[in-house]
Amino acid sequence: MRVHDSDDIQSLRNGLAALRLMNFLGPVSAPELARALNTSRATAYRVLKTLVELGYAQPRNIGRAAHYAPTVRVCALSNGFVGDVRLLDVARPLMLAHTAKHGFPLALSTPAGDHCFIRFNTDSATSRVLRRFRAGFFASSLVTAGGMLCLAHQPEQLREAVLDHLPADNPVDLRAQLELIRQNDYATFQWAGEREGSIAVPLRWRGTVIAALILRYMIHVSPQIEPKLELMRELARDIEAGLVAAEAIRIAQAPAEP
Repeated sequence: MRVHDSDDIQSLRNGLAALRLMNFLGPVSAPELARALNTSRATAYRVLKTLVELGYAQPRNIGRAAHYAPTVRVCALSNGFVGDVRLLDVARPLMLAHTAKHGFPLALSTPAGDHCFIRFNTDSATSRVLRRFRAGFFASSLVTAGGMLCLAHQPEQLREAVLDHLPADNPVDLRAQLELIRQNDYATFQWAGEREGSIAVPLRWRGTVIAALILRYMIHVSPQIEPKLELMRELARDIEAGLVAAEAIRIAQAPAEP
């Protein structure tokens, strides 16, 4: 199919934005999508109808309005994605067990330029959350503990290139903050006025930070950072040990050279 019309390109943008929104928030209605896209309800309905017809969304009756959620067919769009599946295989069960034992929601994020990509979280496994998130979205490195930690541990040349393009109010203070994160080997973040804070510690493979392990907590219920930080570091060590063990198994099972 040849695409020349700008409306066709905008329709593609709207469709992808709708999938991102459903993945981030869960089922959404046409009015909610219209507000998010800053477009008319008629356009939002057409976008959702097209996604349903193609098999990428399905309607659900929630309250008085029909809501739409992504289907499993969306997963097929990521078949060409090259990611560290071994990291998720090792981290996922350990993170779920940690949340089941301690109650805190956890997330795993990896660096993606001036953003971080949330690969997995345990929000669905605990009630100790003020706001639930889904995995599979990008967040600015400046507004998450995991993003700040990943940015702090990027190679200097790449880190400086990212900093040069970030809309930071004070780049000097930001560089000092990143240096402190590298020294302390953890990062914290809290939106002004928010009741929830977050802590991130690094996950390393062969001496390089490959991801951030993030814990969110309700400040008014559990304000102390140190006990949670020690739990996080212990979990990070377990995940790193699991990666080493998985690599040893992979090598042992690899076919011998002819």
